[in-house]
Amino acid sequence: MISICVTVYNSADTIDSFMKPILDFMEHEDSEIIFTDNLSNDGTGDKILQFRKILGERLVFKQARCNRGEGRNLAIKLSKGDYIMNLDSDIYYGELNKMLITAHNIGPNDIVCIRGAFPGTIATFGPADFYKGVANYPPFNYAEDRYIWKIAKNMGRLKEITSSEDWMKPIERNINPNLNNGEKRYSQSKRELWKRRIENSSHIIFVEKCGFRFYRKNFTDGSLKTLPYALFLYTTGYIKSKRIMVEPADQVAKIAKPKNKEA
Repeated sequence: MISICVTVYNSADTIDSFMKPILDFMEHEDSEIIFTDNLSNDGTGDKILQFRKILGERLVFKQARCNRGEGRNLAIKLSKGDYIMNLDSDIYYGELNKMLITAHNIGPNDIVCIRGAFPGTIATFGPADFYKGVANYPPFNYAEDRYIWKIAKNMGRLKEITSSEDWMKPIERNINPNLNNGEKRYSQSKRELWKRRIENSSHIIFVEKCGFRFYRKNFTDGSLKTLPYALFLYTTGYIKSKRIMVEPADQVAKIAKPKNKEA
């Protein structure tokens, strides 16, 4: 069975579009879908539960206070399938069947990262025994996928490909366009926005072990145009990253490799 795992937060305006290709896919595949909801307050849960009329027990819904990494782990824990598809609820996966076939063909026992033509469109596929027996997502809101990819890469179990444009694309959100930008869409206040950006900086620094030059070159978007602003985020993120109690990806891979060979 295939388990589709999705973490959501205030995603009521994208769920209907997200589910259209998912329903088509699930009609022809032995599959289930698991949603973990970070206590949304915009009716996301009600929207999701409407699809129980179609999917019945094949749709699992769990509400819990969680960030993205914790939500992914919870969804995987609740899953029953032997193959996991980690998807995002603000992306339209128009060719999910093609993506699954591609993932199976290039690495049925590997973690397969498929990147779309549009920025930020990503899907990750892999066997359930990797997620349940080798690596958990870190408790991060940002770069949580990169952590898993680094573990898989260090174990020689990562495959990465770029898809054609029609495989997946971002879903337009029905919110203030001034807020439809990066972390702004998740934040209710300026204080919360700054908190998320600092947390994201620390997560990037922890996962990538990067210096400021590397951080600025590879992980700054249009909102980080000025040097003082980027330097502030990096410095505060660096301090916070020193307090993150998560096993480094290379150490997780090193411990898991002997177990992987025995299996």
